[in-house]
Amino acid sequence: FVFKRGQRLETPFFRVWRYNKGRVPFRATVIASRSVSARSTARNTIKRRIREILRKSVADKLRLEDIVVSVKPGAKGKSSKELAYSLLHVLHLQ
Repeated sequence: FVFKRGQRLETPFFRVWRYNKGRVPFRATVIASRSVSARSTARNTIKRRIREILRKSVADKLRLEDIVVSVKPGAKGKSSKELAYSLLHVLHLQ
């Protein structure tokens, strides 16, 4: 549902879909395919960083939305600060 009706946003590090469902709670998921990294530990590290950014900075401000974050290969090796800036910028929270 989020992919079909949601708004799609792009950055060099992410592809983000957001959908205002009109009710709480906030829900988010992070997708990192093998194109990001062949090693699952690297993919899981990136996903943990992004989930933490979503939990700390986004969940309170976008309480009525569902968000899907698909990680692009450009995110590999970036710091948490760079990832946070890019994600918050694309969501218009910064």
